[in-house]
Amino acid sequence: MPITHSRLRPDFTFKTFVVGESNRFAFAVACAVAEKPGRRFNPLLLLGAAGLGKSHLLHAIGHELRQRGGGERILLVSAGALVEEIAGARRRGAPGVAELREKLGDYGALLIDDAHVLKAHRKAVAELAKVIAVLHRRKAQVVIAARATEGMNLRGLEEPLCMQFEWGMRVQIDRARVRGSRPIISF
Repeated sequence: MPITHSRLRPDFTFKTFVVGESNRFAFAVACAVAEKPGRRFNPLLLLGAAGLGKSHLLHAIGHELRQRGGGERILLVSAGALVEEIAGARRRGAPGVAELREKLGDYGALLIDDAHVLKAHRKAVAELAKVIAVLHRRKAQVVIAARATEGMNLRGLEEPLCMQFEWGMRVQIDRARVRGSRPIISF
């Protein structure tokens, strides 16, 4: 399936995001990115366990960028779809890869969800690093969300992209822990 447009979830906006102790910083950074795309925290890497709001923030950034206008095209894509697109381009050879780079490099914002799946696809990560470099030079915003916990190693994802991550911001979202509290169990 070719990646040609973004389907932003209408319910995933900044207004509907529940801000708490564990995600307050990530929320502030996401708002700053949406306010000044390509100039603040570019690229932005959002890390955290499942269910902590990474995808919500990606969609919220996309909504805000669309609302602010400016004619920029925005692509929100799952890493799985991106891997398929890169694999298809590679099968078409150098012209296919060049066409894909041009297509992805033409966006004003590239938002990638579930980037942890890229760890198993080193060639896709290498290609993505090239695309991100082009987008960064053009001042286009890149936001990547990946499932990870503080102890999880993302080496397979980070090695080819480490320079790009140094250009921007890496935000870890963890579950809030209050001293002396116990988990609430409900049936």
